[in-house]
Amino acid sequence: MAQKQKTGPKTAAPAKWNSLVLPAVVAIAGIAFLVWTLTRSRTAPSDTAQTMPPATSAVPAEQQAAPQPQIPPEVAMATEAEVAAVPRISVADLKKELDAGTAVTIDVRDIQTFAVSHIPDALHIPLVYIAGELEYLPKGRKIVPYCT
Repeated sequence: MAQKQKTGPKTAAPAKWNSLVLPAVVAIAGIAFLVWTLTRSRTAPSDTAQTMPPATSAVPAEQQAAPQPQIPPEVAMATEAEVAAVPRISVADLKKELDAGTAVTIDVRDIQTFAVSHIPDALHIPLVYIAGELEYLPKGRKIVPYCT
């Protein structure tokens, strides 16, 4: 009599399973890294604020010089006449423009000041970066930069 050959598990199944494990592990690791990065960036400012001692200085606050941002040369060279020629807009008119969707505000202050307070829906582009971001500004809308 002929002997029956034993039929064991197919070797293709483990190979297929192995080919799915690596992409799944990589995907899970990528998602975990993304979640870690997002939660770390949100908690970093509050952690820093809690660990830093309050600033003390012997110089009165009104005499302390605020750090000055590096202003692009084309902005720093503006004359008084050029500054006076810049169009102004009232708060009430700006609110109407923003409500109508015909204007956008750009906060040009540093990130710490922007984080404390800013106009709702304002874009944040620090003054030192504004020249490089001009091509990305919305087209067909009034651009209203502000710094105070």
